[in-house]
Amino acid sequence: MSKIVRLCLRVPIGATAAVFAGFLAQALLLPSPAAATHFRFGQVNWKPADSGPANAVDFSITLGYRRTFFSGSAPDGYPQPGDVISVDPLSFGDSSSTSLSATVTDYNTDEDWLLAKANVSHTYASAQDYLAYIESGNRLSPCSAGNAHFNNPDGTYRVETTVDVGTGNSSPVSCLPPVVRCPAGEPCSFQIPTSDNDGDTLSFRLSTAGESDVVTQPGAGNSCTGGTASVSGTGLYSWNSAGCSLASGSCTRTFYSTQATMEESTGDAKAAIDFLIQLVDCDSSDLPPEYDPSTPCGQTLTTTPGQAVSFDIIAFDNDDLDLIGMSSACAPLGSSTTPPLPQSGNPAISEFEWTPGMADIGQHVMTFSAVDSCGQQTLCPVTIDVSEEVCDNGTDDDGDTLADCDDPDCASSGPCLPTPTATATATSDATDTPTATQTPVDTSTPTNTPVPTATAVPTQTIPPGGSALILRKLKIKANTATRRPNGKILARGVLNVNRPLGGFAGDVGANGLSVRFSTGNLNQTVTWAATDCETKEPRSGRISIRCRTSDGDHQIKFKPVSGIIAPNVFQVTLVSRRHTFPPPVAVAPVTMIIDVTDPDPADTIGETGTCKGKGSLAAKLVCREKGIFEE
Repeated sequence: MSKIVRLCLRVPIGATAAVFAGFLAQALLLPSPAAATHFRFGQVNWKPADSGPANAVDFSITLGYRRTFFSGSAPDGYPQPGDVISVDPLSFGDSSSTSLSATVTDYNTDEDWLLAKANVSHTYASAQDYLAYIESGNRLSPCSAGNAHFNNPDGTYRVETTVDVGTGNSSPVSCLPPVVRCPAGEPCSFQIPTSDNDGDTLSFRLSTAGESDVVTQPGAGNSCTGGTASVSGTGLYSWNSAGCSLASGSCTRTFYSTQATMEESTGDAKAAIDFLIQLVDCDSSDLPPEYDPSTPCGQTLTTTPGQAVSFDIIAFDNDDLDLIGMSSACAPLGSSTTPPLPQSGNPAISEFEWTPGMADIGQHVMTFSAVDSCGQQTLCPVTIDVSEEVCDNGTDDDGDTLADCDDPDCASSGPCLPTPTATATATSDATDTPTATQTPVDTSTPTNTPVPTATAVPTQTIPPGGSALILRKLKIKANTATRRPNGKILARGVLNVNRPLGGFAGDVGANGLSVRFSTGNLNQTVTWAATDCETKEPRSGRISIRCRTSDGDHQIKFKPVSGIIAPNVFQVTLVSRRHTFPPPVAVAPVTMIIDVTDPDPADTIGETGTCKGKGSLAAKLVCREKGIFEE
């Protein structure tokens, strides 16, 4: 059906021909958001602004539309990653709003959609709850360009979030591709991947009609006999499409629209995710695609600003005749895939790479989609956790309530180093046995132990080839979800390996590693075999050891300590995830044993001191007192 579009321009009085031409070009080349009747996906997230005035909030908006509605720089004339498009405006919930220009991050030519992200900051007048939202039209039509939309045809859409201003809280984040595929006439279920910057426990439900403009959720009507769609409290979306109406005639693809809301169990924050379900009819003998075990599906990868994160995405199908189409959704701005997604093949292979900046601190959820020739789909969610304390910006960057030099992470950073003092050097004469120079450690105030120099660690207690760790921080988080293990152990400190770092890492890579954490009711041992580990040197002088085991995903990173001139002193970060120990974690002295299985003696036990419990039922422990772990 053709449409007549009326174009009305307001041009300032006295405008030149060039100015008028600019107005005209902008009006003709940029589709109006109000006219973008091709909505596919929506999500609005937020977090406290990294800098700026009080009550400032950073928003991240992801919207999906029909790709062929827009012009772009791709060879086919449509948008590709990096192109900027005009999208629907955001209302902040305080009677103000803003127009949005979004950068394309993902697209799919077969399913004809694109995803675009917009980042915008807003300062609220006071600390309270606000309901921010995007509301516009329209959803898919009943039958257009081969697509049949049954439950909310030509309806408007609304995606909202509760902004909990002034509490330091952030919204939940999630990601699905704009189109999730389910078998026609059969039960279907899939997990909605999600994360939360603050580690809050989340619950899920279907959004109400007032929240989403989804008047009818899938299965309610349209001849369906299998029941209405539902989502469990842990985010498992389920729907039996038995008996439901299917596309016919000139329309061959069947779509149902839906929306789910994620809510924090403590606090008022909520966020929604709006997407489409496509019903596909495949033979039961046709198996869906799979991902190679090396692809980090369902995992959380940890990185820091300025530190690249990369991994391979490999999808394959046991039917050699099947061709797999692989695409990404919700890719972070600035990330890339090589070769670029989307692509097809069997197997389909691409490498993801991203170097986040300071503005990217927080949780980033993305999902990869592999679709076979029949239309069966397998999803692969990956979360990237960007966390680091910056020591001179006045902000609590890693969310542990401590900022800058008050955070033990900064104890070895230049801005927070103690004022240098003269070091007394021991002398010897012909009748004396030379002794090693050592800077005394102030034991009267253990919470202010100086950052170790090459001689500050009590090396006389370390056997040749041993190591010592000055622990700066230990965080322990219990498992707080039932859908998958999410317990976490994080340790950071300054390490004197008393030998070249390559030798220490080599022992781990060759012989494995055992780390035991013990406190109260927690007695957790993580053992990494040499075959579980992969050692990389992302840049000169830095080593990363990554180990994946059946009971977790573990990583140790070493980098030189800033401001200390010593060849064998390094800052070490250990992150161990996917543990199953339940809350409460008793608040008690914490011990940690590091055992490198090599000819050197095993490490002895060291204590961090009493830790503080955080969260309901002491679900988290944060230990900041310093201890020495010696081998």
